[in-house]
Amino acid sequence: MDWSTSVLTTGSADTRPCALVTFDDAKYMFNAPENANRALVQSHLNWRKITGMFFTQCTVDAMNGAAGTLMTFADGDIPKLSLVGPPGLEHWISAWRTCLYRPTLAVECIEAPMEAQPEPEPVYTDKHIKLFAVPVLAHATETVGEKRKREPSPDLPSKRHAPSGDSESLQSIMQSAEFIPDMLVGDEQRAYRKLLLQSMFPRPVVEANQRSRGKRKGKGQALKESAQQHENTGTDPSQNDMYRRRLPPGFHKQQPAFVHPEGCSSSNPATIAYILVGPRIRGKFDVASAERLKVPTRSRKTLTQGSSVTFTVTQDGKTFERTVQPEDVVGASHPPGTILFLDVPSVDHIASLSSNFTDSPFYRRFRSDDEADKKEYNVHVVYHVLGRGVLDDPRYIAFMKGFSSGSQHVVYSPEYSPDPVTFTGAAFNQLRLNQLDSDIFTIPKYSLQGSRPLSDVPSLPANVCMMASHLTTQMRPPMPPQVDHRASDRFHPAVSSSEPLGLPPLTVDKFTEAHREIADCVERKAVREFPGSDVTIMPLGTGSAVPTKYRNVSSTLIKIPDFGNILLDSGEGTWGQLARQYGAERDVPGSAWDVLRHLKCIFVSHLHGDHHLGVANLLRKRKLLDPPPLEPLYLVTVRQVHLYLRELHDLEDLGFTENYKTNGVLTVMSEALHYSNLGHFAESGMWQVGGDEEWIGAESSVLRARYMCESLGLDSFVTVDMHHGTRCYGCFLKHSDGWSVAFSADTMPVSNLQQAGGKATVLIHEASMGEGEKEIAQKKRHSTIGQAIDVGIDMDADVVLLNHFSARYLSIPPLKNKKSSFGADGPIIAMAFDHANLRIGTMWKMNKYLPAIKQCFMDTTEEGDSDLEDSSLVVQAAQD
Repeated sequence: MDWSTSVLTTGSADTRPCALVTFDDAKYMFNAPENANRALVQSHLNWRKITGMFFTQCTVDAMNGAAGTLMTFADGDIPKLSLVGPPGLEHWISAWRTCLYRPTLAVECIEAPMEAQPEPEPVYTDKHIKLFAVPVLAHATETVGEKRKREPSPDLPSKRHAPSGDSESLQSIMQSAEFIPDMLVGDEQRAYRKLLLQSMFPRPVVEANQRSRGKRKGKGQALKESAQQHENTGTDPSQNDMYRRRLPPGFHKQQPAFVHPEGCSSSNPATIAYILVGPRIRGKFDVASAERLKVPTRSRKTLTQGSSVTFTVTQDGKTFERTVQPEDVVGASHPPGTILFLDVPSVDHIASLSSNFTDSPFYRRFRSDDEADKKEYNVHVVYHVLGRGVLDDPRYIAFMKGFSSGSQHVVYSPEYSPDPVTFTGAAFNQLRLNQLDSDIFTIPKYSLQGSRPLSDVPSLPANVCMMASHLTTQMRPPMPPQVDHRASDRFHPAVSSSEPLGLPPLTVDKFTEAHREIADCVERKAVREFPGSDVTIMPLGTGSAVPTKYRNVSSTLIKIPDFGNILLDSGEGTWGQLARQYGAERDVPGSAWDVLRHLKCIFVSHLHGDHHLGVANLLRKRKLLDPPPLEPLYLVTVRQVHLYLRELHDLEDLGFTENYKTNGVLTVMSEALHYSNLGHFAESGMWQVGGDEEWIGAESSVLRARYMCESLGLDSFVTVDMHHGTRCYGCFLKHSDGWSVAFSADTMPVSNLQQAGGKATVLIHEASMGEGEKEIAQKKRHSTIGQAIDVGIDMDADVVLLNHFSARYLSIPPLKNKKSSFGADGPIIAMAFDHANLRIGTMWKMNKYLPAIKQCFMDTTEEGDSDLEDSSLVVQAAQD
């Protein structure tokens, strides 16, 4: 049985380390960092037989891509998944309950204990692997060896119920008219979270097994059975939602506060290291020996399965019984290949990791050169995911050298690892477009060298290599790591070459024609002038529903000189897009960290994951700023997004505060900033706020929005109700310098933006569909390109920036509307592209560049590219 392990993503500005283990009929994944989903759908790796996902931490670094990957796996017909992680795993997954629902997927969550086990048992096992979880705790270097004191538990509300661990007790508590989830503690909390998870992934395991044997069910049938199976699980029939689920009481309330295990906290999350033991491969059957011993053919299978056989033999005229042992005819078995995935966030974790592999007789066998131990467990690959300073610590070098001399070490270390571009196809296209306009299409920031060479580390063990995407290690037959030749990368060789980048003749012609038209407009002084010409509007993600090769999911940055920055939506991967655009060096002026420091508003339009799954990473990065920001960050969004981010804040500090005089993250409710009902919440209907948490307040939201406007130089910032498949707000902001921006978010064409603010300098409007797809657009509550242009004309916008294109279009959607001639009487029409560095005063150029851009995309198309790169994208795109 051949199997292998490979690096999907390494640590970089785009993402964090993630590895896959591949058998013919099963796959396993270590961690799901941000952008793992985009890396999966664009790689050559077949993920469709994914079986398990194993998380080292319940943190942004390890798990912020899990929601996207779970949706991709479910939409790709994966029937069942086992998720393994430290305590907090169920809390993290259930925090996504309002935006993640897949009735065709069964999910099992397994939380590994954080206490050392004298005789460790696997936390997960199947026919291929056994998985052991090793707890890794942080101990301050100066107190190594001392027992860490438990941090005091948070004060519990007076109405909290004493835990009984009895499921019947939980049912009776939930039936109380005063029930709120925060009343629960102990085992009842976990039982309640399992109800939440069941409402998210209701497909029973037996159904998943049936489907894996070919019995398929339609989505409608799955929805019906999902509703039926909730009838006897303590759900409240009055708590239904758009999917017709019967939801547990308190489903839309805040989860019980998570209590960290002993020795852990939100600033020091629980960490797990994993040992994956593969199958023991039996030895080769010796046919010659079997024939010499006259073993009957029918008995040979029994011997290969490890059992002895007894049979009658006639030899030299004598008949007697002969017993043959397996070792008489079967060669020695091959020891099971073993993979270690070690996450060591800081030097304070080294002592705990080392002691586990020293003090435990069981784990000690994995770091042994003893032949008996190596016959039991052949440690072939050790992945080291290291925090700052760990690889420089002599204790860790000594730990590494304790493994067998034949072990391969694959290392990620922030000081020593390079920062290559992960999505090289998009970067290569950007490199070509840089020759069209070097100001608008800047070359992505990257580095092929670490800040320090690995040779600076003394006494490293043999067989050490730096982690890199597509680095594959064959486990059977065992081979050293090597980069998979199928991985395509045209960007790094081209940008590193001393030779000029060549362009096809047709592309050169289109570029030349565009340059001629631009020069002609400037010479004739035919360039229209607008207020705010120096304001940058940077599309960071221009795709819809799922990321594609050339477009990430939704995010748009507005940089206001001398005031600060605003982010309109923040889909998964937004930080990576910022880092590639501005650079990830912490101390360099103008880098992504500098952009983040001056970010004063994040506006998230609605609950669909492609618009907000990148927020948590931005908030976590913001906590790492040193020195910290001087002003607060105002998060303007609907209650459900606030709710899930605050539940993640239980596990890892994201900076939320109620003190507006600090530099923390302040809550502003979109519902309270509605242009026609400022300072009030709707009392009924789909627009009501839906909760009464202490951090919700209409008046406080208006007050904070006023402070936000003062900080950004805005005269006003209001939200606007849009027409989408879920509650969705656009926004209209006016600056004191006379310019304004209207943002549609996801919507059918409506006049609400015009009613809210009138004429806009720039209208950023979704244009998900081409003109031939009006019926699909209407069904999915989206707009076509022509409809978006019509909205801009009706509101007399100066510029219409088309955005949010369906995954159906690999590069550029068809532009067939009669108004696409961009006449002088109408608005300037610009099409958004990821990383297009646009200023309000230069957007007109995108009109002239469009034919050249289209030709450039055509020329960079690679084998396998199509309008839809993966069939699962059709499903996901249709659901948004």
